Amino acid sequence: MILEDSERSQRIDGLVGQYYRAILENGWGQEYLAEHLGDCWVGGGCRDISVRMSNECIHTHAGILSRQLRQSVAQPHARICVWKSDDKSGAVTAHEVELAEVYFTESAGWTVKYDVALVEKLRMSRCCALPKETGSAILGVTDLKTKNIVIVDLLPTPPDSDFSPSHFIWGQEGQAQALEEVHKHTARAVDYVGEWHFHPDGCPAWPSNNDEKLLDTLHWKMSAEGLPALMVIVRQTDVGIFVR
Repeated sequence: MILEDSERSQRIDGLVGQYYRAILENGWGQEYLAEHLGDCWVGGGCRDISVRMSNECIHTHAGILSRQLRQSVAQPHARICVWKSDDKSGAVTAHEVELAEVYFTESAGWTVKYDVALVEKLRMSRCCALPKETGSAILGVTDLKTKNIVIVDLLPTPPDSDFSPSHFIWGQEGQAQALEEVHKHTARAVDYVGEWHFHPDGCPAWPSNNDEKLLDTLHWKMSAEGLPALMVIVRQTDVGIFVR
């Protein structure tokens, strides 16, 4: 269940990023969507290839969701909760997802949504790497119809990256395998959307000449599939987000 707050300041499309990050970061999410594909086509909506489910399982989860939804809408805050049942014992476990405030910014006609916890993760990565620069691939969900990009998470910095206090060059080691794991755990809903890196103190969160060349290259490669390219630049006090 992904539920907006009563004032609708926390919208579903922004909360989705935290839902998928919880799947990637927690043990219960490892197989949660791994067997999502089935043989029933139900339409053009969310994961339109569906699975066959026994009637008793439908009634079990329908009862849980009905009661929880009725209780949750009486509260003012947003909520994400995942219920997972065990086929052998019949036990049902609830996994509450701690929520963070969602921000958004506009760039090149696209709306990019991200949350406070994601920003803190970026800044922590920056602090751990200082005085050297660092960065990695950004994971997200791109909606071509609404022109929204929701940032979900970061891949670890490749170990073969080249970095110093004044430069950072992305490596490639382990990136394809890490991205494939993300695809597996999120039913391919989360994918590569761009790159992030940080600038040293005293430098603005704005693309340098080399950053512009990289963003042009990313755009050239990703536009072949009709996708935008995203670059995030992190500074001590702010974050710059750029789409091309």
